[in-house]
Amino acid sequence: QLVESLESRGQTNIITPLQQAIRALHAYKGFDAKSPSHSEIIVLMTDGQHNCDPTEESEAAMANLTDEQIQTDAVPDYCRHNSKSKMRIADLCETFKKDRKNHILITIGFTSKADQALLSRCASSKQFFYFAPDARTLQEAY
Repeated sequence: QLVESLESRGQTNIITPLQQAIRALHAYKGFDAKSPSHSEIIVLMTDGQHNCDPTEESEAAMANLTDEQIQTDAVPDYCRHNSKSKMRIADLCETFKKDRKNHILITIGFTSKADQALLSRCASSKQFFYFAPDARTLQEAY
């Protein structure tokens, strides 16, 4: 029901949340990340194509948001367009996956507008890319 209630606002920024997830994993000290029995996992889920690069102002504002603010509409809505964005995202994904053997990147595109090619490329392997154009398909992925 939650997925069906989501509304598209026409702007998708994949770079900032991906960077924040990577930073959060690297900062977390709850387990030995070098241990082969532990995996660091990011789930990247989007309803669209990356079309909104963060501006310096929005990146600075995002860095200072609390968890409660991120869960509301307090996230700044600044963006600029950059033709090299997809390469930047792909580079972030590749760097994360190669950083350690126990890094796993799961990607989920949950509307027909999702950039399947980019998400497939970012996923750690084909088995970690899911395309779920509707709520039923998304539930089956879990």
